[in-house]
Amino acid sequence: MLLRPKAGRSLAAAESHERRRLPGWVTAALAAWVLFIAVGTDLWYRSAKAPSAAWWRVEWPENQPHFTEIPLTPKVRELEFDLGRQARWKEDDGSDWTMFYYRWLPGLASSRNFARWHNPETCLPAIGFKRVAEYDPTIIRNGEIELAFQTLRFDLNEAPCYVFFCVWEDRKEPGEPKLPEQWTLGARLRAVLERRRHLGQQMLEVVITGIDDEKAARAAFERRITALLRPDSILPETDLIPANAVGKTSN
Repeated sequence: MLLRPKAGRSLAAAESHERRRLPGWVTAALAAWVLFIAVGTDLWYRSAKAPSAAWWRVEWPENQPHFTEIPLTPKVRELEFDLGRQARWKEDDGSDWTMFYYRWLPGLASSRNFARWHNPETCLPAIGFKRVAEYDPTIIRNGEIELAFQTLRFDLNEAPCYVFFCVWEDRKEPGEPKLPEQWTLGARLRAVLERRRHLGQQMLEVVITGIDDEKAARAAFERRITALLRPDSILPETDLIPANAVGKTSN
């Protein structure tokens, strides 16, 4: 708009002015700056320590009563995970369990966003659940696997529903496993300062109904999930469903 000819002046008159070129030093400086940014960014992230966390997978309890696959709908596949599976089943105590698992392999810059979009505090209220409480995190350990689960209670038609939600990233930080932070501006800046980029992500969410007490639900979750976790490599496993295979399973 600033370069548009002013009212009363013809375009031909505006084009008649002699074009001016940028001085050579300005062009060289801009080119050097762009090159510095590109090379500097790559060197900054390449200097980071290699990912050190132990990858893991879930051994699905397919022998449990009423074990049923939940198809990966087009809406769910918008998360662009590399592998994913959803299922529900009944436990021996009569409780109902629903589990969602997605994996993003290293290399996708937006995987951090996708891994955090599908979370219970966003998805469950959208389908009628009422958030009631959040408890201390549930820490699960199985060998080198250490996971921190956000632990929540939602109610649906006044019936309690306990939710355990974990987002895992393939770089182990010192100390206790931590809950994933929201992908805010501050979190983005910390990720840059800590040289965290293109890391693999895994997300596991378990929803339990039919248990009225939080402590009982937590204990049941700890027993079941600890038994289902298995060490894994970074490569896809054949017991998971590729994102483009909706409603199919492979063993």
